[in-house]
Amino acid sequence: MSRHASMAILVTFMLFSVPISGCLGFMESDSAPSGQDDPCDTAPDSEDCLKLEPRPQDCSVIEIFDGGICRDLNAPDELDYGITSTKFYVGIEIDPYTPSFIGDGPDVWLVSPNLPEGLILDSETGVLSGIPFESGVSTHTIVASNPAGSSSIDIFLEITIEPPSDLQYDLSELVCISGQQCHLPPPDVTGAQPMQWTSQPPLPEGFSFDDSGSITGSSTIQASTNHVIRASNEAGNSSTTVMITIVPTTPVDFAYPDSPIEYAVGDLIEIVPHPNPGEGIEWSVTPMLPEGIHIDSEGVVRGNANTTFDWSQYKITASNSQGSSQGIILIRVTDVAPTSIGYPES
Repeated sequence: MSRHASMAILVTFMLFSVPISGCLGFMESDSAPSGQDDPCDTAPDSEDCLKLEPRPQDCSVIEIFDGGICRDLNAPDELDYGITSTKFYVGIEIDPYTPSFIGDGPDVWLVSPNLPEGLILDSETGVLSGIPFESGVSTHTIVASNPAGSSSIDIFLEITIEPPSDLQYDLSELVCISGQQCHLPPPDVTGAQPMQWTSQPPLPEGFSFDDSGSITGSSTIQASTNHVIRASNEAGNSSTTVMITIVPTTPVDFAYPDSPIEYAVGDLIEIVPHPNPGEGIEWSVTPMLPEGIHIDSEGVVRGNANTTFDWSQYKITASNSQGSSQGIILIRVTDVAPTSIGYPES
């Protein structure tokens, strides 16, 4: 065999028996080929693996990777929700309660006994939230744990219907005309229905509440009264004050249909207005009526014609707190006409 042939065989043998590195990729790399297990995962205590930087997967179940090292896991401690007892309302979504603690984060959250229907303990964050559905009282133990240990807290829950609050009518005074239907719209109020409605003192005769707290009715008793209105349910009550005022109707137009009218001295005078102008009327006459004649509380002009006077016009005014109306009468009083004149026989 020639010298050149021997050299070729030697080079070929070296290529296949000695790993080489570089961009040609014939030499094996420091890391395991893709798709193969990392030998440090199966033999982490080997000398080569101990020289490597720690990795998160190198930590045990009771360790945590922190600051480039595996340190001992700390158990959660001093678990706190900011409350040890609280009150929730049926059907009202609660503000979420987020827990606080010292130590490393829990990976398990438990509650015993189960929370009332509608309330939820988040299994990842421990946040308490939800909408309670039923009334009741109960105490619950919430436990936060990780492999190093646990912490717990007892919370007392009272769930009830929402009491009435912030009761307010749009009007603080209800002004009603005597004898006419009057209405105060429902008030604004928060709280659970149904509610009971009361007034102190009682509403004027003829007035009542409906289920919404609206006040409706009519009355002919003219007065102004303050009323404490109270809305209540089994959880509590709320109140406000409303004044109810019954005023007379505005006097209607009227007249004295018998006018003009003539009387003789000594006659009884009675002149009646029609129609009656209303309630709570005050009467006045301009100018003043002659002596012996007056106007009564019903607007009737009465009296005795004691002296004669020629045709005279009088303005009668009916007024109350809501307004006034006027009527006119025209009268005169004459002497008594002679009657049964006779002469004695001579």
